[in-house]
Amino acid sequence: ENSLIEVQCMALNHVAAHAPEVAVPRVLKALDGSHFVSARDQGGEERLVWLITNLPGRLYAETSPQPPSLLREIGVTLATMDRALEGFTHPALRREIKWDLRRSGWVRDAIGLIDGDGRREIVERIISEFEGDLLGRLTALPTTAIHNDINDYNMLVDASTGEPRLSGIIDFGDMIESPAVAELAIAGAYAVLGQERPIEALAALVAGYDSVRPLSDEELALIYPLV
Repeated sequence: ENSLIEVQCMALNHVAAHAPEVAVPRVLKALDGSHFVSARDQGGEERLVWLITNLPGRLYAETSPQPPSLLREIGVTLATMDRALEGFTHPALRREIKWDLRRSGWVRDAIGLIDGDGRREIVERIISEFEGDLLGRLTALPTTAIHNDINDYNMLVDASTGEPRLSGIIDFGDMIESPAVAELAIAGAYAVLGQERPIEALAALVAGYDSVRPLSDEELALIYPLV
């Protein structure tokens, strides 16, 4: 859909203009000056085509180790990006998608797919806590444009000079308007994966974010349960 490509192009341009130090792909315009064009593929299907620059590094998921210094840097970068996106608006940011943290209750309908009573009960408890307490607190917060999908396959890391450094944030396809704490909670859920000291890893991420875009007491209280 045109609007989903358009919102990504415009968001990437907005970050480039307001926070050029944040490593996101740059959009390369077509010869006619447009951000994307329509073309037919080999099967005759109409496609939308757009071109972005390549960023260095390998996927965060394939990076080891993932030291606290890297997680702190990720936090700083996300906060810088989110602050830059505060003035960005687009109708596509208000679409309804499952990956809006405020809509997480949809998983309740799928609980029966989970094997094992113990595992199912854990998820049921988490959903009940979310719907009974967290959801109301989350929806009471102001919203802003966020990336919304900072997972371990949407971050690039460059370790060629020794200490691993964040070298790129990619895939803005799930962008929405949402409370900024959702950005941090989603990133935090992936940051703790496979960590021997998950709370320390999460704390490094949060400290980095808070150093650039200070978090309120309510946002700080929500991070851990949302993760």
